Amino acid sequence: MTSSNVSRARARLVLANLLVIAGFGAVLPLMLVAFLPGAEAAPLLQYIPWMPGGLAMPILVALAGLTVMFAGSAIASRQRRVLDAEQRRRGDALRRAHFYRGEGRIEPTLGPQQ
Repeated sequence: MTSSNVSRARARLVLANLLVIAGFGAVLPLMLVAFLPGAEAAPLLQYIPWMPGGLAMPILVALAGLTVMFAGSAIASRQRRVLDAEQRRRGDALRRAHFYRGEGRIEPTLGPQQ
């Protein structure tokens, strides 16, 4: 894998993690309101400017946030697999480097060395 593919995978992983954080930001106000009694939750919803009054809109925003979080985590897991494969490839190359150093190439054999 080329270094540009690895750097693209890293950038996608960062963006996917930002999607998860953004989705959590949309879910967090509803989570806070859910743990407050009804009388204390109503004034809190009025102070959140991007959420109109009522309970239907915050639930829809939270569901949209959950969808964004799931999409971000799916993208992150795919990019993590790409980066893990590249790390395994580099580890294998480092582990086999002693075969290619020295006077000549040492061929791996199954039998005893002569």
